[in-house]
Amino acid sequence: MVDSRPKVARLISVAVFAAVFAACLVIGQRMMNADGDLGRHLVVGEYILRQQQIPLVDYFSHSLAGAPFTPHEWLAEVLFALAFRVKGFAGVVWLAAFILAAAYSLFSRVLLQLSQKFWLVIGMTVAAMGAGSLHFLTRPHIFSYLLFVILLVLLRIDKRPVIVRGLMIAVFIVWANTHGGFLYGLLYLGGRFVPAFITGVRRGKNSAWKFELIDLGLAVSGTLVNPAGWKVYQTAFGFLSSSYLVQHTQEYLPIGLDSLYGWLFLSLNVIVLLVFAMKTRQAQLLDYLQAITWSGMGWLSARHIPIAVMVLLSTIAGLLSRNDPAAMIERDSLENQQDRKVRQPAAIYITDKILIVLAIIAGYFYTIRANYSFDPAAFPVQAAQAIREKLPAGNMFNEFTWGGYLLFELRPEQKVFIDGQTDFYGEGVAKDYVTIRQAEDGWQMLMEKYAVDWVILPPEAPLVGILQGDSKNWRTVYQDEVAVVLNRIKAP
Repeated sequence: MVDSRPKVARLISVAVFAAVFAACLVIGQRMMNADGDLGRHLVVGEYILRQQQIPLVDYFSHSLAGAPFTPHEWLAEVLFALAFRVKGFAGVVWLAAFILAAAYSLFSRVLLQLSQKFWLVIGMTVAAMGAGSLHFLTRPHIFSYLLFVILLVLLRIDKRPVIVRGLMIAVFIVWANTHGGFLYGLLYLGGRFVPAFITGVRRGKNSAWKFELIDLGLAVSGTLVNPAGWKVYQTAFGFLSSSYLVQHTQEYLPIGLDSLYGWLFLSLNVIVLLVFAMKTRQAQLLDYLQAITWSGMGWLSARHIPIAVMVLLSTIAGLLSRNDPAAMIERDSLENQQDRKVRQPAAIYITDKILIVLAIIAGYFYTIRANYSFDPAAFPVQAAQAIREKLPAGNMFNEFTWGGYLLFELRPEQKVFIDGQTDFYGEGVAKDYVTIRQAEDGWQMLMEKYAVDWVILPPEAPLVGILQGDSKNWRTVYQDEVAVVLNRIKAP
């Protein structure tokens, strides 16, 4: 008799893929416009494709022109630029949708291996997708979701052979060149090493913790294979060590209970506590450490929540099935069918592939009709169109969230003052930006320091009112409800 459970498991992962893929295509316009970084990523990616080199100094701003630059997202930017070449913004949204769909589909398979309680797995997967949706954006961090889940899959292979260890190195090589989120992977591996080391010392056995240490060492070695080498760590920790930059970057702020996501994460924390209370005897030191670490990460910053939720859900999925005879029998049936010579029809193994292909094809036809574009209500689209043919001369001072967009629209003729790459600009330029924009003490000296000749800001920016009141030195070139463009009047 044919066991139907593998077929159900495969169909669940296909359903997850199709749901996430379709949802991302539908909300693609929001994914593009939720922040201003996409424009910069496309410009950097296109620069790499055209110049056939990865930039190690800044070519995109005038405030730090020529300064050393760590291209830790270059591979993701190239992929976005290639997608844009193929299908414009629809290609970018399609790529992001595919990456996210693959991540959560694969995560559902991880949960299914941990616990064969299908309805529980469906609920957990939906919870993971809901938590991650806050950060469903067309930005490199989405690659971290997929690579983290791939890491979970590799770590579930016992007595990892050489090929698996090679794949682990490859994962971290790709990760260190697509997004700084590779630190999540290192933290997770470190969280496995610590309890293994403690337990090994207690029992006088070194094999377990040495096994975990090898994994961690391989991962670290993989991250060093990037254009900047060890400096990729300097960039990541340099940003995180600046309380000013962290506190002024919205996605790094803690999530509060004034939002739905805050209450959802709190609910998950309560569920985790209840599961640990139910499974006290089965819980191991690793479970406690991962739960405490990643709950803390989630409360520390909203940016960490999607990965933290994956860790917490996989932890409780394993706990709920531990020492559960029914779950163990079902898992054994699913994972060891070949050893037990349980044959499945070939259709089971190709149906999921066919359904995924159909979902991708349907998504392609949807993107043909979708009109993805930069939102004129969020970015100075009309202002850029008005001044593009006759750009103001000299250096611009721009709104922070518009930097990526303006770089995309006005380059190569214009470089920006600042954009969303805050780990590059650092605390100094960020503070100077705020001083100038808010017309605080010393703003005139800073305008001279950066040789600012024209300004593009929202009408409500304090600097706009000051400059519009100085008609002898500044004139308004363009104004609408979104943006004001002012040009310095130079003496004849």
